[in-house]
Amino acid sequence: MMRWLAMLLLPLCAQAADLPGAWQHWQYFRAMQNPSAPSAWQSAMLPAEIYGPAQNGLADLRVIDRDGKEVPYLLHAQQEQCRRAWRNAPVSDTGFIPGQYSQAVIDTGPDGAPHNAVQLTLEQKDFFTWTEISASDDRLNWRIVREKAPLFRFEQEGMTNGQVLTYPSTRSRWLRLRFLQGEKALQASTARITEETRTAARRVPLPASFNLAARQPEGETLLEADLGKTRPPVSAIRFETSQAEFHRRVTVSASDDGKTWRNAGQGHIYRYADEGKQRIELEVVFPEIHARLWRVALLNRNDPALPGLRLEMRGVPRQVAFKREAEQDYRLLYGNARAAAPSYELAQLVRSEPWQTAPAALLGPQQDNGAYVSGDAWSERHPWLLWTALLVAVGGLAWMAINALRFGKVEAQEEDK
Repeated sequence: MMRWLAMLLLPLCAQAADLPGAWQHWQYFRAMQNPSAPSAWQSAMLPAEIYGPAQNGLADLRVIDRDGKEVPYLLHAQQEQCRRAWRNAPVSDTGFIPGQYSQAVIDTGPDGAPHNAVQLTLEQKDFFTWTEISASDDRLNWRIVREKAPLFRFEQEGMTNGQVLTYPSTRSRWLRLRFLQGEKALQASTARITEETRTAARRVPLPASFNLAARQPEGETLLEADLGKTRPPVSAIRFETSQAEFHRRVTVSASDDGKTWRNAGQGHIYRYADEGKQRIELEVVFPEIHARLWRVALLNRNDPALPGLRLEMRGVPRQVAFKREAEQDYRLLYGNARAAAPSYELAQLVRSEPWQTAPAALLGPQQDNGAYVSGDAWSERHPWLLWTALLVAVGGLAWMAINALRFGKVEAQEEDK
């Protein structure tokens, strides 16, 4: 009972205490409520609100004990990992049947190595088509391994990464690709294949609210979000709609000032039935970006806007882990714009298993360091004094110049007499 009471009072105690002098340049801290389970390690999940007060890359993050001693820590994020080892594969039997499909056959090699992804180089610059992928061991008998895989390229929108097709892993030597756009031919010139292995990222929802933009471009649905001062790393947008079947192209843009926008990501979202199978993709994933303002555009073409559309911003959370001592209290420090990232040997001394299973500590509310002193240079913290000194110096020079002119005139008049 007393231990739980102490844990509840810990944030209040920390609020009243200043950080030790060695940490005067850190503006904020959070007390850690230690887990009750005994463990050699302790971890804490960082809230999204820590971004903004802390540096984007969390270089200013520090852990200290109750005596102000720095505690080495590990910073972990379960990012998506994709391993590929591409190898070239000859392309043959290309052709086009108007109104039906274009075709290409790919030789993956005689060694029987497994593969589950193919990347194509096509002559066309702007297109979208569904692709039927079939595999064969003898080039005579074919079996479909994926009925409809999206293949696209839109250079003006920066969407040039849609030329990688994935399918269930196979050791078959031959792949036959049929591009189901029958209006015009698609010509594949080169190809390469790989066995792609992926580790899924652990993403969580972020506090963000999307609203329809005041001005809607024709044929599009444009939504906007403003994250304010809190700018956590964003790496995905998830969509929900009440429409049963759809397919829309999506572009995501980000900006810090509302004037200069950069492309954050692009992709396709869809939900439809295909030969008894449900095909669903409701998330657009892209490399992590820190930004205040966000725009998401859905291309509707001549279709009506998706009803009941809701967007969710998602990101990969960071986890701090460190070795703990019994009956010791810890605080998490941040808010030093000039701090460089620490370098600890801890990462080379331990394996991931002990700390990844460590009990989680709860972080208290953000507290101000009452003893905070900016790490900026004195002149940067008091720019008004520099301007005052400059004005005084300019005024002094002007006064001296005026006096010099007056003195010169008096001497000239005396010489004339």
